[in-house]
Amino acid sequence: NEGTLYELAAGSDGTFNLDLLWKAGTLVPYDYPGKAMPGANSVITIYALADVPAPERLTYSWIVEDASSYREGPDLIGRGQDVFTWFTYLIPGYTHTIKVTVEDTLTGRSASRRLNLKTVRPEIQLYRANNNTFNNLAARKVDLAPGQETSLMTRAFYFNTTSLNDLDLNWYVDNKPAEDARPRPEILPLKISERTPVGRQISLRLEVKHKKAKNDINQRAAATVNVNVKQ
Repeated sequence: NEGTLYELAAGSDGTFNLDLLWKAGTLVPYDYPGKAMPGANSVITIYALADVPAPERLTYSWIVEDASSYREGPDLIGRGQDVFTWFTYLIPGYTHTIKVTVEDTLTGRSASRRLNLKTVRPEIQLYRANNNTFNNLAARKVDLAPGQETSLMTRAFYFNTTSLNDLDLNWYVDNKPAEDARPRPEILPLKISERTPVGRQISLRLEVKHKKAKNDINQRAAATVNVNVKQ
């Protein structure tokens, strides 16, 4: 449980054990230890796992927001429908409630389980190079000396994609676009000129948008680091 972002009701309500697994079709770094959380208009897939000897006899009834969506089709109710997929609302911060009831058509035994999922906004984090690795989060304020070099790398979270290639990454140095000729757009190399006066402030900003949803404000994120030139 990551705070209040998602919550699976403890235990199943019924005459056999029923568990739920879920995944969101959103972006997280490959080594991210947590779950990919859903955003606005994200694809969610939920798997119902019933502990019964004859799963082929089971029927599944899925309900979203405590009321039937009145949508016809096998993905809402039916025999063997142990996987349910749907899109979240276009509202970040909304908590969805999903309930499934599973019934054995021969014995009449049943069980139900409830899952609460809260949608989040996409975000990016900036990391500063250290010995050719990017394991340390960059501070919001960084001190650099004239002639010193460093690099920033971004990691993106919870955009409605599973590939960083689907995102536009735009770096700005003092509100001017950085050079685009970089082999890895997620990395911004930076060198402070020897002639840069001590005490100067330099603003580094990254703005990220989904290439297929550039007008969607819920598919954007930004981060800023301020550099202080210090001897």
